[in-house]
Amino acid sequence: MSPVILLVLIASLPLLLAVFLRIKPLYLFVSIVTGYFWAEFLGESAEFTLRTFIRIDNPGVVIRLIFLLVPVLLTFVLMRKTLSKASLPFQFALLLADSLLLTTFLLPLLTMGTQSALYSTPAGSTFRQAHDVAIPVVAGMHLIVMFIMRPRDKHAKHHK
Repeated sequence: MSPVILLVLIASLPLLLAVFLRIKPLYLFVSIVTGYFWAEFLGESAEFTLRTFIRIDNPGVVIRLIFLLVPVLLTFVLMRKTLSKASLPFQFALLLADSLLLTTFLLPLLTMGTQSALYSTPAGSTFRQAHDVAIPVVAGMHLIVMFIMRPRDKHAKHHK
């Protein structure tokens, strides 16, 4: 499979699922970051445990992918229809940012051959360079949208 097609597939599948299932972008962001932290901080211990019981190729890749994707998949299943149809156009940019964030976290977890094929493309090189700033940028976008869309108390008026 062409590296560009694989990259587009990896990046667009979460976006399409999130739009089709109408997942709130904030829920998706929290699940992506949770999975990232699980993969980073629990992956090595789980890989050691897995190697003890099962013999498979690339157990580190398998474990880290599972840790990254389980919270995201649970979010797709449990949090569907949490985004209204009216809010979907406004929240689409956040869903796109979340999908790109997930792609940024997925690419380094793939096997070295797949990584080198993907990173040799211009788009793959961009994802590689964006890895360090992905969380702060997407988190900042979510904070701005949360501030803009915060509920306002209609009955709290200051009287003198």
